[in-house]
Amino acid sequence: MSLFLYMLTAAAAFGAWSMKSLTPGGAFGAFIVGGLAVAGFGFTGMAVMGSFFLSSVLLEKVLKSEDKKEAKGARRDAVQVVANGGPASVCAFLQLFFPHPVFLIGFTAAYAAAAADTWASAIGRKSTEQPVSIRTGGLVEPGISGGVTRLGNLAAGGGSGFVTAAAWLLEPEVFSMIIVLLLFITAFLSQFADAWLGAVYQSLFQCRVCGEKTEQAVHCSESTKLVKGNKWWNNDTVNFAAVSLGAVSAMLLYMIVTG
Repeated sequence: MSLFLYMLTAAAAFGAWSMKSLTPGGAFGAFIVGGLAVAGFGFTGMAVMGSFFLSSVLLEKVLKSEDKKEAKGARRDAVQVVANGGPASVCAFLQLFFPHPVFLIGFTAAYAAAAADTWASAIGRKSTEQPVSIRTGGLVEPGISGGVTRLGNLAAGGGSGFVTAAAWLLEPEVFSMIIVLLLFITAFLSQFADAWLGAVYQSLFQCRVCGEKTEQAVHCSESTKLVKGNKWWNNDTVNFAAVSLGAVSAMLLYMIVTG
């Protein structure tokens, strides 16, 4: 069974590369992350990861949600894969040596948080209302980190609920209704943490040629100038921090609730 799951993980990574959703490095990273999910949690791990990964790929393909302001294109590289899947992979790795339901909770919360952010970004860009800065409450340009919309918030709830529901259906003895609710809320709120971190710390540049604000270090074939945040904080850094926060928060709440 495990060999079949590893082969299925490899096939999924190859398929995503073939669909131009992942770079070669991203596909390799997805296989490693998926392999850890299978090693730690078997079919449940693959299904929870798959619920995030497949839904994200489909949303981006259907909605064509690539944003020209982003530093990277629609094809996800290895760093982006680790930013979203790294915290869950740590939980899967720890499960191999210290088996405990809390690591499945953290694993699920991490992917639910990643799904909340991805769904919010992909669907929120289709909103007809102008985004509001989570930090200042003022209007911001679409695509600028830290901006939120009502449609994006609803989408975040959908992403969080989708991944959490997948885990609950497969492991109902671990995911009681109170745990499911805690996971949903924790993952949903992590999207706001992502937006806040993006508004405060994430780097934003301005093109020296056309004046457009962007996350890209080069625009119009010229280097851009930093106008906000820290140059070391990009979208991947923010994603990793927010997903990690969601996972750790869910694990702590689980330990409190279960005693």
